[in-house]
Amino acid sequence: MEKSKGVKLRYSAAWVNEFALDLGREAGPVLKALQAKGILGGIALSRYYPERKNEILVAVTEVKKKGQLDKYVAAMKEVLA
Repeated sequence: MEKSKGVKLRYSAAWVNEFALDLGREAGPVLKALQAKGILGGIALSRYYPERKNEILVAVTEVKKKGQLDKYVAAMKEVLA
């Protein structure tokens, strides 16, 4: 995901299977665009930390298949383009 334009990993280590991404723009519209594609993109951290409006929390577990993760990454790149 870090190779996507404007996206960076917020912290150097993930917590369990979760990680925060700074999208470089407001997260709400990005998550809505992903939802329109049938993808739950993560949780907007501004819901709990108003100052973190550009960040989302993403969880990846062993129940997700590589194809699902590839679809997520492709959709995110498309939304952020």
